[in-house]
Amino acid sequence: MNQSMAWATAPTSAGSDDCTLSCTCTEAGGHIAIENLSVSYGSQKVVEDFSLHIPRNAVTALLGPSGCGKSSVLIGLNRLCDLIPGCCVTGSVSFSWLDNERLRGDLIQLRRQVGMLFQRPNPFPFSIWRNLEFALKQHGLKAKVEIADRIEAALKEVGLWDEVSDRLNDSALALSGGQQQRLCLARALVLDPSVILMDEPCSALDPISTQKIEQLVLRLAEKRTIVLVTHSLGQAQRVADHMALLWKLEGVGKLVERGTARQMFDSPKHQLTQTYLQFAA
Repeated sequence: MNQSMAWATAPTSAGSDDCTLSCTCTEAGGHIAIENLSVSYGSQKVVEDFSLHIPRNAVTALLGPSGCGKSSVLIGLNRLCDLIPGCCVTGSVSFSWLDNERLRGDLIQLRRQVGMLFQRPNPFPFSIWRNLEFALKQHGLKAKVEIADRIEAALKEVGLWDEVSDRLNDSALALSGGQQQRLCLARALVLDPSVILMDEPCSALDPISTQKIEQLVLRLAEKRTIVLVTHSLGQAQRVADHMALLWKLEGVGKLVERGTARQMFDSPKHQLTQTYLQFAA
């Protein structure tokens, strides 16, 4: 397993010294700065020299055709890439408002600050209550009153409390797909992260559930930074403040264009952006 990812540098499990992603956090500003990020799986490079500043407390959408590396960029931000054998990431990531000393080398604290919502709902095969309680206890919280308060607050934030408050001990797997996805979002929110990564969170949902997730995204962005991978241009138009388009060029994913959502939809600068917005609509 490659342990050479964000927040501290280390050689790869194969003994290489050049597969490192440094992460520096300073107090000034309000953005995530990604500089020269490259991602490889074994000998296959999937993202090369990706650089982007992501504004704090806003929604930034990553767009592009399948296979251009959008999801690989996401998992580099909270070091889930560490869990993938043979994955190598180089470059740097800085969260300008976080405490570098506290988070350096501490994956638990990093993932508490940078939560993730996946493409398909992935609740644990526990009760609804236990799904959220488990996350809190894994992060060291033991006080029963605080656990109960956090669980209720998280379920209310995603609009689930009124739907499930009378069956919190029922299996989470008995929920509908849309409810399961909101439960997974609550499981991330219960830890009070400042960043939420979303990897096509609505691709497996019906239109009504999709609308609920999008409304949540807009509310969450008032006090959290959202990085959203989506193939839906309609979704990007509805929720994104900023966008970045990736494209597979010469066999590897690269950043083609970045800007505000309005600017990129109204007056894209790159021919590939114009083409993508035209034919992906």
